[in-house]
Amino acid sequence: MALQHWPADDGARRGRLLLIHGLSSIAGSWWRMGPALAARGWDVAAVDQAGHGGRPVEGEVSAATLAAAVREVHPQRPDVLIGHSLGTVTALGLLEADPGWAGTVILEDPPSRLAPEACRTLADGIVADVDAVRADRRAVVERVRRESPRWDGEDVHWAVQGIAEMDPGPFARWLRALADESLSTATPDRIGAVAPGAHVLAAVGDRSLLDGGSALAAADREALEARLPPGHVIGIAGGHCLHRDAPDEWLAAVAAIIG
Repeated sequence: MALQHWPADDGARRGRLLLIHGLSSIAGSWWRMGPALAARGWDVAAVDQAGHGGRPVEGEVSAATLAAAVREVHPQRPDVLIGHSLGTVTALGLLEADPGWAGTVILEDPPSRLAPEACRTLADGIVADVDAVRADRRAVVERVRRESPRWDGEDVHWAVQGIAEMDPGPFARWLRALADESLSTATPDRIGAVAPGAHVLAAVGDRSLLDGGSALAAADREALEARLPPGHVIGIAGGHCLHRDAPDEWLAAVAAIIG
């Protein structure tokens, strides 16, 4: 199923809200946020991205191909668009193709340009993770629990399920290609050009990205704070996956933005 749906609770329907997951995740990973936002009157959908949830990737990975795959299963314009990590790349691709496609845009920990070695490490890591789940799923479950002790058991389940249903090859090639690019648009410049009114939820903590910390570099966060409207960059204590690390704080921040 490429699209999950949580219809708005009875009462005044406030509009459509679309959730786009990150790398090696899955639509079911929004198991907590989908119902919580539906309870606040939003008609919520969460999409499996191309290469995830058993969906194929048509061609090579890019913001444009990821965006097109979203439009295949969710052609309607959402009033609120929320993307996490890779989902922010897709969200920006959707807005590049059609600047008016979404209303309010919320980007959870958008990734900065990574050093070449970090790109290659992530590429090797996603391939190794998929192989590990297929060889011994229980061992991967235990590893995720150790690495993310704050996560609910349901979050652990969906994290591992997302890995199990991912096609890592296209994304490993994409990450290795990014490592070889000498010129690419910096994250603040891209967000400023494509979504100048976006809201950014930024992870705050001491961990590095490869240790589960923020993908948004401190310098890029400062640039976004200067470039976006006041109050549009919100820091939340936690790691790269804030809706799992700090669900109450994430929900409070999103509710304040769209409330």
